[in-house]
Amino acid sequence: MNNGVYTFIYTPTAAGTWTFAVSAVLTVDSKTYSGSNSTTEHVYVKPAVSNLQGPEDYSVATTNPSFTFTTTDGVTAYLSVNGSTHAPYTSGSAITNLVPNQWNTLTLTFQDPWNNPMSTTSTVHILGVQSSNSADTPYVFLIDKNGHVVNTNDWIHKNAGDKIDLYGYILQGKNAINSYDIVESYYTNENLTTMSYTGSVASETSLNTDKVPLRLVAYLFNEQASDTFIKFNINVNNSAAAFLRYDVAPVAANSINVSVSPVGGTYESVPATLNVTVNSVQPLTSIILGQPFKVGEPFDGYATTTAYSNSQNKTNVMTFDHHYIMPVSTVEASDIAAYGTASGTFPFDVAFYGPSGTYQIGATVTAVANQIATATTNYVVQADTAAPTIK
Repeated sequence: MNNGVYTFIYTPTAAGTWTFAVSAVLTVDSKTYSGSNSTTEHVYVKPAVSNLQGPEDYSVATTNPSFTFTTTDGVTAYLSVNGSTHAPYTSGSAITNLVPNQWNTLTLTFQDPWNNPMSTTSTVHILGVQSSNSADTPYVFLIDKNGHVVNTNDWIHKNAGDKIDLYGYILQGKNAINSYDIVESYYTNENLTTMSYTGSVASETSLNTDKVPLRLVAYLFNEQASDTFIKFNINVNNSAAAFLRYDVAPVAANSINVSVSPVGGTYESVPATLNVTVNSVQPLTSIILGQPFKVGEPFDGYATTTAYSNSQNKTNVMTFDHHYIMPVSTVEASDIAAYGTASGTFPFDVAFYGPSGTYQIGATVTAVANQIATATTNYVVQADTAAPTIK
């Protein structure tokens, strides 16, 4: 007879409910004793979450949002709204407890069959929408990502080159919403009597709905020495519903950063690549590479004859087109580059001709509002008739 613990190892071949039974028979002399016991275990496949989809982060809940996903057996999903206690959540269930006119934080988490947290999570910010509007006229609501509600109809001060990034919605009044558009206009004075530019930045037609999400993304520029005034008219069913007004200050000094690189050396007549790197708060209008001059003796100040080339043309000048009003969808896709070139690195190939020595060469960059910035670099040139040939 032997007393002790016996270990049996069995590897299940499939998930499901398994019953494990053990029987024992003991014979003592002519007597036989028997006994048995069993246990039931649920066997799971490795816990996993797949095909997780949910509302876009920073979006407007004109319909009740939801998450969809697939899990292995035994995995449980939990949803928290605005930091509330996590509650069990079923894939595809409509989320109806959003607070109107604020960002609601939805956090979806998962636990495995043994209540351990899993690594798969999703957090999104959803703007809650009012359920109704008692007024005859449409209701327009706008908010930024920081939760600041935009006060329509008042002047809002901005700096030249500032970006506005707004979310919101239109709620119908007496009549259903069939169409809307947002028209941006630039004015030279606060009375809005002299218009410089105007254009539609967002619109939809043939809607026939009670609510419409809004998105307004734009950069605000100023080409004057005094303030510029920008107005966004929000029209619903071809009638004015609300407007935003911005007072944009003149561009600040030192709003263009420019550098020229590298400091290097080359042979006379052998092209060297100089990179002009620019970062501006307003779109660029031109880059001009200047004529090099010799630094130090002999021939201090001697200006070389020079050959230039850039990606636009075979000269020392690059020019840039720009716009002041662009569609919201284009700005969402390209940011400030939708309006023109505001930053980047621009290579120029430069061939120096002249006596050996160190030459200084500079770039002059201009941007909207006649902003100007310059930068220089030095290049050592070896006047040598045996210079290598570039093929």
